Formats: sequence, structure tokens, C-alpha cells
Amino acid sequence: MQFIHQVLGTGNLSSDPLFVTPIAYSSAPTTAGDYHLQTTSPALDVGSNAALPVDSYDIDADSNTAETLPIDLDGDARVFNAVVDMGAYELGSLLNRLNNPSFETAGTLATKALNWNVTNPKATDKRLCDKPAKPLTTADGLCVYQFSGGNVNSLARTLKQIINAPSWAVSGGSLTISAMVEGNKFKTGAKMVLQVTYTDNTKTNATVIIPNGTYAFTEISGSVSLTKPVSKIQVLFKIAKVSGRVRLDDVWLTATPVASRSDSTVRDGALTLPLPRVPDGFRGGN
Repeated sequence: MQFIHQVLGTGNLSSDPLFVTPIAYSSAPTTAGDYHLQTTSPALDVGSNAALPVDSYDIDADSNTAETLPIDLDGDARVFNAVVDMGAYELGSLLNRLNNPSFETAGTLATKALNWNVTNPKATDKRLCDKPAKPLTTADGLCVYQFSGGNVNSLARTLKQIINAPSWAVSGGSLTISAMVEGNKFKTGAKMVLQVTYTDNTKTNATVIIPNGTYAFTEISGSVSLTKPVSKIQVLFKIAKVSGRVRLDDVWLTATPVASRSDSTVRDGALTLPLPRVPDGFRGGN
């Protein structure tokens, strides 16, 4: 798509929308390119909700043709984080909602991770980073968080991050937690927990066992369906008094507002709708 420095009209952008893989307009027509928005795109959350059309064809098959268009071209929620993105695709569920998810940023000390709270740590429970003198295998970036050795005290060890009043965690959607873990003679008993507290103070959670043994970085994950308005989310690693060593990295918390619809789904034998015409500029819809 040709980048236009001057676009007339209300609500349009004159800056680069930062598509993932834009294709030169001279190559049209073509199916090449990726017109999803990057996470730094100026087109995020600046569209016009009022410009969304009515779901006359009931493309999400919920028998509601009075609602506004509910899904994007991928079949994901058309509006995420309150305001629609400009373009055909909504960027939302791919965003990691955790701060410092790979422990790259130090806290008050180099051995602590910003935005993460640790309780009852041993001296060997700490943030570690790859250095020329001490090479370190990681799953993402340069740093990990390590728990090493058992706890001879009566108190268990934890690492957690709390998110209060998350506007992006909506009733009817779901949350998914995942992490990369590496074990070295690690014993049984540690867990990763995603706990959701609703506004009525009831709770739900997903508990994932951290594998025991010796192994390279492995992904673990779990999900929670949201049935009520959310007041707080807690991501918690419960290492307890387990001996051996485990390293944590690349922790992800993603939100899915509505269930995705497969592009191959055809309702009641209806024909698939054609793609809309390509506009002559990147327009906000106002």
C-alpha cells in the first residue's frame, strides 16, 4: 500500500500505520502481505466505534442482527480495549498483559525483577542474566528468575504479579497464562496459578503443575473462563519448599474477549461474504 503523507477528511491518519508486512501498491492485485497492526501502530484504539456497521448478516451466528459488527477479519473481537482499531484487524488477544514478563528489568536490586514480588526467598532465589563470564540459557531475552534449593524454613516461597481493575478482562472472555520453565533435579510440588477475583469477591483459578526432573525450557499453560466482571488478576508461582532448581522465563498473560470464529465456518449453507474494496487511503471511518 502506498504511504500517503497528506490524507484529506476527518479521522484519517497521515502517519505510517505500521502494518506487519505491507506490499507496494504497484503489486496489486495480490494476496501477499500481512495487514495486521504492529503493537506500536498509531492506528491502535483510534478508530470510530460509531462507524462500525450493523451485523445484518449475523456473521458470528448468534442470531443478533441488531448488534454492531462483533468480529474482525480473523474472527476475533472487533473492539478490544474499549475503542476499535483502524483497519481490518483488531490487535488485542496477542498482547502480553504482564509487566516485565521476561525479567529483563531489574528491581531495587539486580537480583530482583521489577513488577514482581517474591516472598521468603533464599539467597539462591533471584533474577539472573546472561553474561560473557557466566553464560546463561534463556527462553527469551537475557534474563530468567531462578528458584534453587529447598527451603528449610516453615514458610513457602512465591513469585507473583498483581493486576488491579483490568479493563481488558471482560465477562464472557477468557484469560490464558503461559511460561517457559527449565528444571534441574527439580522435585514435585511447585505450581503456576492464575487467580481471578471478581467484583463480588468470588474467585476462580487455573493451576498448572510445574514439571519435576531435569529438562530444557518447556512451555506450560492454563486458561480461565471469565463469567463476571473482574476486579483483580494474580499470576503466582508457588515454589513452596521444593528442592532442586527451576528457572522461569517468558511469562505471558493474554486476554480473549470472545471466542474466535474459524474462517471456514459457513452458517446455514450461506455463501462466504466477499472482502471489502481496498480503500484509497488509510481511513478512520469518520
